[in-house]
Amino acid sequence: MLNIKIDPLIIRIEGTGGLGGTSMGEILARSAARSGYYMQANRAFPAEIKGGRAWIQIKLSSKPVSWWGGNPDIDIVDAKGGEWLVRYINQNNYEIQSEFSPLKAASRAGDKSNANIAVIGFIGATLGIDFDILADTTKTRFSRSQEAEERMISALKAGYGSFGEDEVWISWQTAKPEGNGDRLVINGNEAAALGALAAGVDFFCGYPITPASHILEFMMRELPKLGGVAMQMEDEMASLAACIGASYAGSRTLSATSGPGFALMSELLNLSVVAEIPVTIIDVQRSGPGTGQPSRSEQADLLYAIHGSPGDSPRIVIAPATVEEAIYLTAKAVNLAQEYQMPVIVLSDGQLANRIEAIPEPNWESIPVVERRRPESVQSEGFDRYLSTVDGVSEMPLPGKDDQIYIAAGMEHTQGGAPSADSEVHEVMSKKRLRKLEAVKSVISGESEYGNVAADTEIGIIGWGSTLGAIKEACSRLSQAGILTANTQIRFLNPLPEENLQQWMNQLSRIYVVEENRTGQLASHIKHLAPEKIVSLLVGKEPVISPELIVDHIREDVNLIPIVVSDEGCEADRVC
Repeated sequence: MLNIKIDPLIIRIEGTGGLGGTSMGEILARSAARSGYYMQANRAFPAEIKGGRAWIQIKLSSKPVSWWGGNPDIDIVDAKGGEWLVRYINQNNYEIQSEFSPLKAASRAGDKSNANIAVIGFIGATLGIDFDILADTTKTRFSRSQEAEERMISALKAGYGSFGEDEVWISWQTAKPEGNGDRLVINGNEAAALGALAAGVDFFCGYPITPASHILEFMMRELPKLGGVAMQMEDEMASLAACIGASYAGSRTLSATSGPGFALMSELLNLSVVAEIPVTIIDVQRSGPGTGQPSRSEQADLLYAIHGSPGDSPRIVIAPATVEEAIYLTAKAVNLAQEYQMPVIVLSDGQLANRIEAIPEPNWESIPVVERRRPESVQSEGFDRYLSTVDGVSEMPLPGKDDQIYIAAGMEHTQGGAPSADSEVHEVMSKKRLRKLEAVKSVISGESEYGNVAADTEIGIIGWGSTLGAIKEACSRLSQAGILTANTQIRFLNPLPEENLQQWMNQLSRIYVVEENRTGQLASHIKHLAPEKIVSLLVGKEPVISPELIVDHIREDVNLIPIVVSDEGCEADRVC
């Protein structure tokens, strides 16, 4: 038996959709995290309900993992419709195909249908994961009858016991960090849902759409336990309409969708803006346009999220970069919606939604539940619901709880709420609504830290959303090649914390904006801050940004395109 020490360790499982490959990987990932490993896993599913190719890749380490990618050390492939092959590839690319037969192991347990469960046992044994952890995680993942559960655990035990029967098998000795077992193992969709619940969301409506469906399923299962309401509606328009109605009545509401459904919500989004009714929407971006590729991730909804509506329609747009951030920033989105009485959009994406991470136990007590501004007086006559205030936010009564009565008009209206076609009224109300963004900007500027740029650093890398891990890995590799970089990930996309971002950009000579689209949407959104410095770095043939793509592009660009800066004292032959 070979004993290989490697850190990090990468496991890839690929097979026909519907045969349990990604479920196998999820069980292994969660079991490894419970055993103390740092872990990050990414998954991809075919668009078909059954068939096509699905895969999951897991990276385990004794150190925090920022990016899930890389070449696998253990490669598990379904080559024959359920006959899983296990291959080992060590640092010298020495490949061994295992003699382990999951069908044979499952047959010994009396149930060939659980061959994939036998694989989990076998790989778990090679990693030194305690069998009881594997068994508990497997039972949690698959809720079955007692008889079916017993067969499943028998197959798991058969696979676990098969390890060591052949001399070519490998024992992986990845170092485990101490005291890391008490962490939360969740994916990005679950994290966003938990953040919303922590911020007090008590009403959810949605419609199934990949890759956001898991949020709907989570909320349907968990929200009623907390006394809230979760419903599946007939479409995305009805979902947002119901959320707006419930919010008008005082609920803290959330809906979740993806690009096609988000497009359908446009008219209702405008209703939220003009009637000044708080609502939060999670858009889990997928490949477009149209219905696009339901199971592929992309970052191409940014400009639509900010500008996609008729009329001046201000809204807040936030993009978490990690699973942990999805908790706190979704909670922040819910609270901002309440405070500023407007729609807030959380831009997630397929990669972040499906990514599984082991994160520290969240500090739930640090998440506030912000209340909307309600009338303080009991006067019911002459109430101006849409009073033009300094920050654009006016008092919002709750029906049945406050004495004030008003019309929540979808048309332009006076400060009292009466519909109006007067141009001066429209000017006052438009400026009122836009002032909210200025007020939000002053709040988020204190939360948007871009850090110091080290001396002699001339190249900056900006990203948003799930690309953060690849960018961090690229910065590390560029540093090893002698190219110093500074990176930042923009979380508050609208309004932009321009002052802080500008200060950070002023310290650099060339700034690469990394994003998973083909039109440079973030680059165009921030280009006015440094028009001569910004360069778009976009996806290539593969839809996912990788460290290799970033490193290759920047190394080539730095060598071929010298940066000319006219600052006094800058040497003519160096990048300034």
